[in-house]
Amino acid sequence: MNKEHPNFIKDFLTLREGTEVPETFALWTGIVGVSMALGRSVWIDMRKYTLYPNFYVVLVAGSGRCRKSTTIGWLEDIIEKLQPKPKLIAQKITTEALIETLKRKDGADDGVIQMTSEGIVIADELTVFLNRRSYEGGLGDLMIPLFDCKSSITYETRSKGKEELINVCLNLLGGATMKGIRDQMPSEIIGSGLASRMIFIHVAEPPDPVPIYEGNLDQEELYQRMTKNLERIRSLNGPVKLSKESWEFYREEYIRFYKTSGFYEDSSLSGYATRRHAHLLKLAAILAVSQTEDLEIHISH
Repeated sequence: MNKEHPNFIKDFLTLREGTEVPETFALWTGIVGVSMALGRSVWIDMRKYTLYPNFYVVLVAGSGRCRKSTTIGWLEDIIEKLQPKPKLIAQKITTEALIETLKRKDGADDGVIQMTSEGIVIADELTVFLNRRSYEGGLGDLMIPLFDCKSSITYETRSKGKEELINVCLNLLGGATMKGIRDQMPSEIIGSGLASRMIFIHVAEPPDPVPIYEGNLDQEELYQRMTKNLERIRSLNGPVKLSKESWEFYREEYIRFYKTSGFYEDSSLSGYATRRHAHLLKLAAILAVSQTEDLEIHISH
């Protein structure tokens, strides 16, 4: 195993110490940060298809509780320090503007200009980004192939006609309330292909109140270390492999869930059930690269 590095996700958890940010919110925000840094550069070869470790994560809690915007803002601050800067997509954007934003030219090592369509949506108010109007305007349909990291997507726009996105990969980190999801998002999203691709992290009870931070954390120093670590992660390239033990664990867990879970019989959960194994493998890959550069998932992950 290669040398271990400072763990970005553990450092992100350190950020929330002495604050009102729940640990699970900080954990999943850190996971999205690593996911964004990897893009399409790291993947898992599933033989019949390729799995890229991107995520759509939504932090869910009551309005003004659990500091959703705080933890999302931490990641946004770190992303702003990266060079070259990733594609940060505003939460208020049309479908056509999203397509235009994702189109980007990169210079390859061999001098060939390649097209990539990678980015991350930062939406501390998810329903500003995804609501009934934007969903019906085509955003919901577009978000599915963007999540699936298709090598090519062709989309018909009103202003420019047919647009093609090459080598797509989108991450999303959003915040929402249960009421906002109920009132502003289309009901058909639940049980749909899009919702089953999302991980909703719900915190019902906020942590204890913290009137003022009383620790001695040097946040700027921590930001610098985390930025450097994300830049290291962005340099990784190649397939992530599973150790023999990991493959055995994965196979057993896949079969166990398939045979015993009632999710498959529930119309609201069946879509998630069919993708649960992919979420697990993506998460394991992210935990692995957060720690070392050997691009191998071990049983501890």
